[in-house]
Amino acid sequence: AVKENLIEPIFIGDEKEIKLKYELENNVNLVKFEKLRIEISFNENLDKSFIKDLTSKLNNWTDERWIISLSKTKGEVSYKEKQKKIKEVEFERIINSKLFSDLKNKFSDIKPTSSILKAKKTINNKFQNTSISTKGRHDPCVGLRAVPIAEAMMACVLADHILRNRAQCG
Repeated sequence: AVKENLIEPIFIGDEKEIKLKYELENNVNLVKFEKLRIEISFNENLDKSFIKDLTSKLNNWTDERWIISLSKTKGEVSYKEKQKKIKEVEFERIINSKLFSDLKNKFSDIKPTSSILKAKKTINNKFQNTSISTKGRHDPCVGLRAVPIAEAMMACVLADHILRNRAQCG
């Protein structure tokens, strides 16, 4: 059976595989995927050697000749865009949940965690070393973090009361 996910077989090993994975996740839209044939569309950021590198890797991995063709059809959204949409939907679900509403009502001081302003080392889309830093407060995951933080705080409060009770009553 042919895999539906084009990115799944790209294991991080050498630099070419890392580049292939990056290009597949960010710059490629899958139009059609069938045995030994892949049809894609792409954005303007796609590396010029991508098709040659991917064809070579697929041929080596499967010992069969693969054909990769370019399409004017838009195709599916990129893998990164799909993941971003999934996170946005999950975030909205949590923010609109009764549990989050209750937490917000009980802990009115709940606020997003602040961003780390210190510059960090990273690489750009051409795999060159660079640095990145943020300004202001940017944390789209506050809804996801609020519940475990509140649960941990409640566990600490309960443990404190148990220890106080044990110290006073024996």
